[in-house]
Amino acid sequence: AGTPCEEVVLREISRYPANVTEVFPHHTKLQELGAESYFGVAIFDQQEKVVGILGIIDTSPLKPEEVENQSLILNIFAARAGIELERKKTQTQLSKQADQLRQHNSVLTSLAKNQALHQGNLKEAFQDITEVIANTLKVEQVSVWLLNQEKTQLERQNMYQRSNNTHTQLYAAIELETAPTYQKTLDAQEVIALENPASLNVAIQLQGEKVGLLSVQEASISSRVWELEEEMFIRSTADLISLALQAQERNETQITLTRQIRRIVLLEQITQQIRQSLNPKIIFQTTVDQLGANFAASRCHLVSYVSKLAPIAPILAEYCAPAYEPLLGTTIPVKDDYFIQAVLSADKAVSLIEIEEEKELTAQTNFWREIALQSVLAVRSSYQGKANGMIILHQCDYARKWTEAEIELLESVAIQVGIAIAQSQLLEKEKKQREELSSKNHALIQATEEAEIANRAKSEFLAKMSHELRTPLNAILGFSQLMSRDSNTTPQQKETLDIINRSGEHLLQLINGVLDMSKIEAGKIELNCEDFNLHRCLTSLRDMFSLKAESKGIELKFQLDNQLPRYFTTDQSKLRQILINLLSNAIKFTHSGYVALRVLVSSKQLVTDDVNTEELINLHFEIEDTGVGIAPEEIDSLFDLFVQTESGRKSEEGTGLGLPISRKFVQMMGGDLKVTSQVAQGSQFTFNIQGYVPKHIFTTDIGEKRVIGLADAVRSTNYRILIVDDRPESRLLMTKLLSSIGFVTNQASNGLEAIEIYQSWQPHLIFMDMHMPIMNGYEATPEIRLKAKMAEDNSLKIIACTASAFEENRARVLDVGCDDFLRKPYKENMLFEKIAEHLNVEYIYESVEVQAASKEKGYITVSDEQIKAEIEQLPIDWLEKMHQAAICLDLAQSNQLIAEIRPNHTFLAERFQHYLDFLQFEQLIKYTSKT
Repeated sequence: AGTPCEEVVLREISRYPANVTEVFPHHTKLQELGAESYFGVAIFDQQEKVVGILGIIDTSPLKPEEVENQSLILNIFAARAGIELERKKTQTQLSKQADQLRQHNSVLTSLAKNQALHQGNLKEAFQDITEVIANTLKVEQVSVWLLNQEKTQLERQNMYQRSNNTHTQLYAAIELETAPTYQKTLDAQEVIALENPASLNVAIQLQGEKVGLLSVQEASISSRVWELEEEMFIRSTADLISLALQAQERNETQITLTRQIRRIVLLEQITQQIRQSLNPKIIFQTTVDQLGANFAASRCHLVSYVSKLAPIAPILAEYCAPAYEPLLGTTIPVKDDYFIQAVLSADKAVSLIEIEEEKELTAQTNFWREIALQSVLAVRSSYQGKANGMIILHQCDYARKWTEAEIELLESVAIQVGIAIAQSQLLEKEKKQREELSSKNHALIQATEEAEIANRAKSEFLAKMSHELRTPLNAILGFSQLMSRDSNTTPQQKETLDIINRSGEHLLQLINGVLDMSKIEAGKIELNCEDFNLHRCLTSLRDMFSLKAESKGIELKFQLDNQLPRYFTTDQSKLRQILINLLSNAIKFTHSGYVALRVLVSSKQLVTDDVNTEELINLHFEIEDTGVGIAPEEIDSLFDLFVQTESGRKSEEGTGLGLPISRKFVQMMGGDLKVTSQVAQGSQFTFNIQGYVPKHIFTTDIGEKRVIGLADAVRSTNYRILIVDDRPESRLLMTKLLSSIGFVTNQASNGLEAIEIYQSWQPHLIFMDMHMPIMNGYEATPEIRLKAKMAEDNSLKIIACTASAFEENRARVLDVGCDDFLRKPYKENMLFEKIAEHLNVEYIYESVEVQAASKEKGYITVSDEQIKAEIEQLPIDWLEKMHQAAICLDLAQSNQLIAEIRPNHTFLAERFQHYLDFLQFEQLIKYTSKT
């Protein structure tokens, strides 16, 4: 090293405490300063490179104790100096970068406004972009390359050279496999920057796909380090090229769309004309007029061709522009004309662009020359693959090169024209066929009308017969129930009444079976879904069949899933009818073993709509027996109407309707009824139904308990109930039932009477028969509702009643103003449940024990002392009331008084109830006497 500074650069430190000039005798500067000592350290940048020297030159030698202090001080100042130099360098670079970015952004903003770019004019856009890039980056050459369709070559679109300010657009192509740099660019996501030879390359993307690249090359300098800002700039310009390509693609799409619209509109016009008119002349003329105008042709001919006829084709319709001579009425030769033969044999259109240049002269082409025709486009029309005509376009004013879109359009029209020509050829034949069919259709229409009249008559007959059959049944069943309530009835009489009631119920089931099947066939039966106690429904069925099963010595099993919901929403009546049919059959044909009903929850799911979330449940029912079974050959016809198995015919019971009706009902409820069986081993019937678990349940829970009176709180209200029915027996039955427990009743025989009584009497509830003479329920209900509204009576309840077989349209009943629906014949508990639901009344019930005791022949003997001991605990005023009621033989008052003591004196209440049920008033008088 020739100087101490060089030593610092090489060794990072140089220290000479004394005689520094002697060490460096040739260092003139040290000699001039008279330096005695030198201490220098290196200044570093962030990359640990030496960027400067910090040194101390002194004319006095350094003392040993000063060396360490100066070393520390110099290192500290050298570090600070390095940081300051780095800061200034960074600030300079940032300023340079900011200027560069501003310049690039200005250039990009200007390019983004380029009209050629937005219009998709690629030639001008590429010229502007390449020239701006070259001048901005100060490079020699910029070029744009796009991939070919096979993506094996790059084809140059534009190249700009800055040195001579020229654009080259001559075609040039590069195989990708011979250009690794370009292949690498297309494979990469970033800009590919090369320093030697200097180049920047970036892929051009269109809708996420690489379609080409932008290349920047520096030819005048062998190498160049590219800055990040330059790479970002070239990336942005590639994006602008993508925008230009998108604009061009949109333009092409718009052109294609315009052509398609034109084609669709023309096809639609021609198609509509073909559909709207059966007149061939109108169809053909409309077609040639539309084609001639749309194609701007000199003429358009529609020609008919029948190969079996003479070898000529007549012109059926012509469009002719004003400046040209019409040719309608002439014929076109077919035989020996190669052009016409080519048209008739090809599925595609055939064209002649310059007829004058045609070397092969034919009669047709020679005629075309005579009329100065320059270009022709023709296509055959066909039907079922056979030519039946031609469409021919003439162009007389110039040699026209027909575009692909025009050819496709003409071919599409030819398809429709082929159909139209075929229609015209078949028109006469069809006309004759229509005349022949007309007479047949007249007979068919007459037969159809007669069938409809017969069907209506059948429906009317069924509706009338339903009403006529159900109405007397309502009286029979109703009065038998009413008589059974009478405490004076002897056990023998009650047994007789039970027989009448059971026989009436059986007759009703038979009638319902026939009528239900008729309703199903007429499509007049529907589901009436309601919330009900499923467990109670199944329990009542078990009670219904238990005695019959026991009498036959077979076991009746009811097996219910633990997850079975207590309350369920479906059509309870139809579900009950299905189970009754299946259990009745199972017990009928089983002589030993068991009959089992199993009810399982097969699936659950939550169903949500815009308002509510409900639990949808699938229930699986199985009815299994160990009976006689069903033969395999009888299984297929098991569900046919009026068909019975061999066992059924031998039993001489039933109508053959139970299973068909049950299956129809199951299908309406979302399932199907299926059967498996083996002869002498038994049968199993299975079905699934769907339903919801109701969220809120209203139930009076009357069940099989007998209502004997109104609770005290209810009795004081004096509820008024109006019974509207044209049948006296129906009015009498309901009046007796309601009056017997404490309701105040009134009667009307038609709607007019009902309106008058409502205005004068103001009932709380009306039972309205819907089918009556003079004014029916459908007419009377809206009138009563209107008068109730005027009287501000918002509590009135109206329940529709009908004996019709065809299920009333519940929506219609509700629309006219009814609150609910009651079908005749009804059971008394059903009637009381409806009243409790709508008037919110409470009843006094006969206890289950007393009901059971009333059916027995005897009772348990109890001593007088036991009875008297209980009586002493009763209030004196109660004993007086009961004594008076017994003397007056007042059943209702006696029942009510007994109900009052039942909660606290059950034994005595049951004993008194027993006396009352058997009309032993003398016993009641005896025990309630003061003495």
